[in-house]
Amino acid sequence: MASTRTTPVTPAWTSTNLEEYLAGTHPKNSSSNLKLTVVSMSGGTVTLRFTAVAGRTYSIIYFDSPDDGFWFKVRDVAAQGFTQDVTVTDPAAGSSGQRFYQLVTPQAP
Repeated sequence: MASTRTTPVTPAWTSTNLEEYLAGTHPKNSSSNLKLTVVSMSGGTVTLRFTAVAGRTYSIIYFDSPDDGFWFKVRDVAAQGFTQDVTVTDPAAGSSGQRFYQLVTPQAP
């Protein structure tokens, strides 16, 4: 399973060639990556965006505290017919003081 994380301070995550292969990205193309971006935060709703590679499924998962020990699912994204940007909203994000997101492929169970 390949994944990427979005945190309040985003570190420079690196991926192995296997993770790049599983995500459908190209390790020699710096613009081809599995990246989840926070587009906006308004009224307790967070809007996230990522580029979905054609034929791949995804899940966006989160936790509110590292002490939780569990990831919770925001939403699954079905395989797209072509590579495109996908926008997902998390209307429940305002219920916590902070939220940490992760984009995973293939879709989490």
